[in-house]
Amino acid sequence: MITLTAALSYFVMAQGGGHSFHLVRVIHHKKHPTELIFRPIYWARYVEWAITSPLILLDLTVLAGLPGVKILLALFADIAMILFVLLCLLRL
Repeated sequence: MITLTAALSYFVMAQGGGHSFHLVRVIHHKKHPTELIFRPIYWARYVEWAITSPLILLDLTVLAGLPGVKILLALFADIAMILFVLLCLLRL
């Protein structure tokens, strides 16, 4: 399931999908006051990471014999980290 999810995500990105453009304003010095750049954000990568990395963590934590509360905490922290990175990229 992990490999299939990653393969589908990267296939979608290779076909030109799974991204959107985000407007970034770059302020230069005196020569060029402001420049507007449309930067692609590949959101399909973050969706894939939000699915596959918790599955990998689940496999590792169950194999290590951790209690359920610690497993859920690790999964929550992992998904939160991925979403915060995506939100920070969108705010730039």
